Amino acid sequence: MNSPTASKVDLSIIVPTLNEAGNIQALYQEIQQALDDVRWQIIFVDDDSSDDTRANIRSRIQTVAFNWCIVSAGVDSHPHA
Repeated sequence: MNSPTASKVDLSIIVPTLNEAGNIQALYQEIQQALDDVRWQIIFVDDDSSDDTRANIRSRIQTVAFNWCIVSAGVDSHPHA
């Protein structure tokens, strides 16, 4: 149930990130396991990471279907749903 439609989300998870490229995969897996029976979405709020945080988020998202958004605290923002 981890691939909700925008109108059927039971839980929104807001994840602040700053240079967390190495943690995105593990975080996703832990959330998926913990919330297996819940319709959820992730909202990433990135504080202009200088590493590959945003690229890792996008890479993870391309392999699964769920609602997500990257909000940047800086100039570049990439919302998706």
